[in-house]
Amino acid sequence: MTQSKKQALIFLLTAYLLPFLLGGLIYYGKSKGLDISLLPAFQMLTPALAVSLIILNGRKERNPKVKRAFLTYVFFTGLFLLASIASLFMKNLPQNVLVIVFSLAFLVAIVSIPKDLKKAYGLDLSHKKRILGVLGIFLVLYFLRGALGSLAEKNFQEFLTYLTWNKLVFVLALVVNFPLSFIFFFGEEFGWRFYLQPLLQKKFGMVQGTLLLGLAWGIWHLPLNLFFYSAPGSGFMSLVNQLFVCVSYGIFFSFAYNYSKSIWTPVLLHYFNNNLILLFSKNMDPSIIENQVLTWPSVLVTGLLMLVFFGSFILSPYNRKPLHRRPDLEEIQEEIEKLEVPHENMEK
Repeated sequence: MTQSKKQALIFLLTAYLLPFLLGGLIYYGKSKGLDISLLPAFQMLTPALAVSLIILNGRKERNPKVKRAFLTYVFFTGLFLLASIASLFMKNLPQNVLVIVFSLAFLVAIVSIPKDLKKAYGLDLSHKKRILGVLGIFLVLYFLRGALGSLAEKNFQEFLTYLTWNKLVFVLALVVNFPLSFIFFFGEEFGWRFYLQPLLQKKFGMVQGTLLLGLAWGIWHLPLNLFFYSAPGSGFMSLVNQLFVCVSYGIFFSFAYNYSKSIWTPVLLHYFNNNLILLFSKNMDPSIIENQVLTWPSVLVTGLLMLVFFGSFILSPYNRKPLHRRPDLEEIQEEIEKLEVPHENMEK
């Protein structure tokens, strides 16, 4: 088996098969009225888990600080899987403490990686202005899309009632909270944007690769669409809605990653997207994402607005010209072969 096929197999088994198998536990827990909220959170960790295993198994010699960072991630993911399963049968588990401790430990491990290796893995912050600029564009489009969606569904006044000063404090708190919980959003984006996006763009071209990634990302949500997000009878509509969202965001996140040259950009976008939904919950209740009752008109309105506001970035040169394609993992590892020799000598 070639190295490429081995890596693809590890990714498929870890990022896809594992979540689909755990979908059975989500279904079981939901049917029994158990707390299943940790299982979807664990699913977010699986794409980066797959890439971590690929990196750790790729070569015998590697920089110890890189190894330490990804071993930290793998260890946390294993513990969180155990906690997720245990949460079906036990209450008051200290999962928040676990998340905070390992988010900070993983962040410290990433910071310790030599600068050139951070850059190779898309982990550096060299282009801070671009990162913040893309985040600003995303937030403007996010609220504009929400406002137009509420107008289309004739509930704009209700939309305005959610935008209170208390909610503004919550948004500011999100900034402070990011280092304490970013690990889940890193979990998805390091898998989708760092690993799979360059691979698909190299094989199928910039535009086709970006669209295929959006579809692959959407289908990955299938167990959640069927057993977590949707009310009974809404599973298929939930999946269609998910495909609209993932293809559209996949296009914008692809632009964000290629433009900023940092995985932290899509991580930030994903973090704010998932957390800002709490603004539109009267009691800031995370369960707003569960048991959603959908209609075809609402799905089509959402899909159209997503494609207009975020899908239109398919026209960006950062999504169209091969010049801006990020290297895939094999190309990165070839470069790291050259970079790591000096680091290994320095360590000695």
